[in-house]
Amino acid sequence: MINGLADDDGPQKAIFFYLGVDGMRLKVNGKFEEFEKETIHDLLVSKKIEPRMVSVELNSKILDRNEFESSSLKEGDVVEFLFYMGGGK
Repeated sequence: MINGLADDDGPQKAIFFYLGVDGMRLKVNGKFEEFEKETIHDLLVSKKIEPRMVSVELNSKILDRNEFESSSLKEGDVVEFLFYMGGGK
């Protein structure tokens, strides 16, 4: 055991452990990413996504747009951005 990690926790968990307390690990559109943002709105802005052009699912719940600024993110949250496309037959 090193710094609270068991030997079988693997290198990914060890790397995450040493990133510090400033960031949190979220699963965004199926991929784990490290973020320091506090709300869904902050996350959208950091990814240069226009909030009115996307729907957001947070932990299997579709959020209303008026919830983006008040929906706090925490370690392990699962976020999906849902973009609507038009066109075609």
